[in-house]
Amino acid sequence: MTLRYSPRDDRMRRLIAQEAARLMEEEGISDHYAAKRKAAERLGAPETRNLPRNTEVEEARSEFLRLFQADTAPGRLRTLREAALRAMELLARFQPRLVGPILSGAVGIYSDIELHLFAETPEEVSLFLDEYRIPYEQEERRIRVERYCFPSMVFARVI
Repeated sequence: MTLRYSPRDDRMRRLIAQEAARLMEEEGISDHYAAKRKAAERLGAPETRNLPRNTEVEEARSEFLRLFQADTAPGRLRTLREAALRAMELLARFQPRLVGPILSGAVGIYSDIELHLFAETPEEVSLFLDEYRIPYEQEERRIRVERYCFPSMVFARVI
C-alpha cells in the first residue's frame, strides 16, 4: 500500500505545530506530545495520527518567539545563559553539557536551563545536589535516539 501526499495533511501538521508552540509558550506546557494533542483537539482534529515531529514544533516555537517576544527574548537569553554558566561551574565534576532552548537561543518565559550530566551512577548527582541543599525532582524515562532505545535514564529537575 502506498501513502499519498496530501497538501491538506501537510497544512494541518503545520497548524498543529504552530498551535502546540503557542500553547507551550503561553501556557507553559513542557511536554511536546501533550501540547500537540491539545493543539489537535483545539483545531478540531482530536483523533488525528498525523502529528508534527518535535523538531517541527521547535521550529514553530522559534518563529513564535521571533514574532511575539523579540523585545524581551535577548535579555532573557543572556540572563539564562549566565545562570547556566554558573550552574555548569558548580557541576563541573559531572562534565555538564548545555542542551535545549538556552543553547538554541529559543527562550520563552517558561524556558528551563537543561544540562546533561555524566556520572557513574545517578546517585552521585543526587548526593551532590543534597550536599549543596539544591532542591530537585528526579524522574526516570526511556529515551529513543533514532533507531536506538536506551532502557532508562534518570533525570533530575532542579527546582
